[in-house]
Amino acid sequence: MSDKTARIVFSKNRAVLLEYLDDANKPVRVSIPENMVQPSSDGKTAIVSEEILSMGVPYGVQFAEEIGNVTISGKSIEDSLHASGIWTCDDVIHNPQDVNSAVMAAASHVFSTINVLVRAYFSKEA
Repeated sequence: MSDKTARIVFSKNRAVLLEYLDDANKPVRVSIPENMVQPSSDGKTAIVSEEILSMGVPYGVQFAEEIGNVTISGKSIEDSLHASGIWTCDDVIHNPQDVNSAVMAAASHVFSTINVLVRAYFSKEA
């Protein structure tokens, strides 16, 4: 196993929250006991072995695991674009904010799913 450079997000109660890039170049956050982390001279990063990182406690909601697969059909995006007056390539080029809003509207069920998940987490903490 090799070492990785990790960004120190914060340190609290003898634990350090680290963010590093996994092998797929995706950001990962884990909590590690501070005695297992040697910060660099600037205090913003640390070199940490993959073995120690793998023992860290995952931080944040694991959205992919909790939500599962969600899809937005091309038809629902098209319907939303048309409802917003986006019909042509020229419309897309000249109205990027409307395109963004239309796509977000087509994805509203994804936002609803995330909100339900967050409410469930808050009710567990209460």
